[in-house]
Amino acid sequence: GFIQEGLLRESYLRNGVYASQYLMAILSTEYFVMRQHLLRCFGTTAETGNCALVVEQHNFSPAQKQAFATTQNLPVCVFIDNNSATNFSVDFYYPHRQSPLCLHGSLAAARMFFNFYPDLNQAVLLTAAGQRIKIHQHNSQISLAVTPQVVVDKSFSHSEIAQLLGINLTQIKSIQLASVGSPKLLVELNSVANLFALKPDLHAIVAWGKLNAINGIYAYYRESASVTGRNFNHLDARVEDSATGVAAGALCLALQMDLEVYQGQNLNNPCLIQASYSASEISLSGRIYLDE
Repeated sequence: GFIQEGLLRESYLRNGVYASQYLMAILSTEYFVMRQHLLRCFGTTAETGNCALVVEQHNFSPAQKQAFATTQNLPVCVFIDNNSATNFSVDFYYPHRQSPLCLHGSLAAARMFFNFYPDLNQAVLLTAAGQRIKIHQHNSQISLAVTPQVVVDKSFSHSEIAQLLGINLTQIKSIQLASVGSPKLLVELNSVANLFALKPDLHAIVAWGKLNAINGIYAYYRESASVTGRNFNHLDARVEDSATGVAAGALCLALQMDLEVYQGQNLNNPCLIQASYSASEISLSGRIYLDE
């Protein structure tokens, strides 16, 4: 904005235009003063949570969004493309690619929405991929509601998945594919120790995901309704998710039951997602903190 204004002012003064005409030109020119908000989502304490950087008042092209997200190297950057109470639109970018859906990013965006529009307690968040996410706030608690998505029934080689995860085939209990907007391969392991010991081939998983149109692998261990999980869809192990909403939602859908999904313990960043099941929608909720 300031560079644009300076060039405009220089051009007008060089051509002898009066100050009033210069002011009119300024008022008719769009200015974008980008603002950033760092939020921590689904943390179990005020000091924990999966980071999401929400960017408002921007005029980035898709290529510029990707370059910005790559430079930030955070789990997700959420760009508010339209800040309106009735048409609140967002776009999600990982450091290495755009994502059709990120639910911890959606939770961050929802928090900003209710900050922008404090008189409202519910709305619909629109994603760049065209998905509608219901958002609701009650006593400062924010929840998201997403619709189950139909996925093509595929069979996956357990040995191939074991190789991607770098584990023995006997450690895998089950494999399912499910989606609430971004398909996840859900791989149940036989122990939490084996889950935390995982050192998968991240580049191979990302390449496999592109080939199969699947947004990564979510490995988990379950005891009844309590789940501990790890998500693998980034190229850099340093930005492993501490909470993955699309995976928690997909698992809730696949198991058709309410879940408490724990994640991030291995990263010293413990998180908890509460996932609630119904046949028509999956609801997710958790804590969120804004760092200004």
